[in-house]
Amino acid sequence: MQRLLLLGLNHATAPLPVREKLSFNPQQIREAVASYQQRFPDSEIVLLSTCNRVELYTARTPHGHPRNEQLVEFLAEFHSLSVEDFRAHLYQKTDREVVMHLFSVAASLNSMVIGETQILGQVRQAYDLARELESAGGLLN
Repeated sequence: MQRLLLLGLNHATAPLPVREKLSFNPQQIREAVASYQQRFPDSEIVLLSTCNRVELYTARTPHGHPRNEQLVEFLAEFHSLSVEDFRAHLYQKTDREVVMHLFSVAASLNSMVIGETQILGQVRQAYDLARELESAGGLLN
């Protein structure tokens, strides 16, 4: 009954060339969120993409979609990559682990340079955009 899911990779799990292939510019974030909403209309998403990480924070109904493998496929399809190009670099978290990870990211404890100040603003921008695009609902809010 996992409702919160996180799929991501960062500086600790993926080399720069892999992170670059999976990164999103601001327009691509909008396109990806729209595509996600069309594919998984009963789900929520906040997409965080920085120079050192790509993370998809999602919420779904109990036993709903997407499943972890569907998130991996979504990421691969959006970037026209094979899943095998990056699967080994991914981490996946559920429920409470998602919340703990997000707090660690926002507090810059999960950054390449611990204590850097930009990540909190980047998390906030990702969340604000999700609210603007109406992709963050009751669970992610």
